[in-house]
Amino acid sequence: MTLCLEHEQYHEFDVDGETIALRIDLACWDGDNRLLILDWKTGSWENELSGRAQLATYSLWAHSCLGLPVDRIIPVVVGLESGNVSRFRATEQDLQYVLDIVHADRALVDKYSVEAGFPPSSDPARCSACGFLENCAEGRDSVGL
Repeated sequence: MTLCLEHEQYHEFDVDGETIALRIDLACWDGDNRLLILDWKTGSWENELSGRAQLATYSLWAHSCLGLPVDRIIPVVVGLESGNVSRFRATEQDLQYVLDIVHADRALVDKYSVEAGFPPSSDPARCSACGFLENCAEGRDSVGL
């Protein structure tokens, strides 16, 4: 069995029609065939809510892309300065929380892009200069990304 599954790898994956991008510090299998997803923290982990959302996003990746049940995914925060290691148990509610954030963010982008006079366009010149390009599928298609 391969112990290390991922190390510093960038991923994009689609869930409910939305693309989520992430970079996993380290993902490896433990002796009980569970996936440990480690997130290195160089400073303090001050905002537990946003940290939990980040770990839940990693769990959503493993659940969606690898087909793992949530109970076989263990996100871990490793404090590089402190040496503290904290394991979490992601739940279905955590995954839904991430999806709710993704959908709310999409709604805001859609609202503000239209309100600001930036409806989706198929013009590559217009799209390449748009601040919403990263979050606009039509624009990315238009400029060939």
